[in-house]
Amino acid sequence: GFAGGAFLDTSGGLIGIATAAAIRGLGVVIPASIAWKTAATVLEHGGLKRGYLGLAGQPVALPEGQQGKDGREHALLVVGVTSGSPAAAAGVLIGDVLLEFDGHAVESPEELLDLLHGDRVGQKVTLKVLRGGALVELTVAVGERPVH
Repeated sequence: GFAGGAFLDTSGGLIGIATAAAIRGLGVVIPASIAWKTAATVLEHGGLKRGYLGLAGQPVALPEGQQGKDGREHALLVVGVTSGSPAAAAGVLIGDVLLEFDGHAVESPEELLDLLHGDRVGQKVTLKVLRGGALVELTVAVGERPVH
């Protein structure tokens, strides 16, 4: 197959790297930006690290008075916190509404995962959450995702 092959544009620029994964018969290409970031992490750390908070969330619409000045209409409702996780140690509670991770708006689980790239492991970051209608800032040390 073509797994590991370069996916190029008509000018020869790298668009991405083909993978062996297939979804419903379609090939999957990892974007070049992610491939470069992954390669840099592997070279720097000898392996791939993934950040971990230990919380589960789902998108939730923000009440009109709580919407962001940037037009943000959604945030991430915390529906689970793993015991002993970085989120638990920081005081994140089920029912908190996560607005920001280190100054970046969070509107979906995917956005949070994108912010938890490997170079975040070990960093202390600020989480802004709505708790009972009040804005609360928590400091969390990003952990490394456990391998199962």
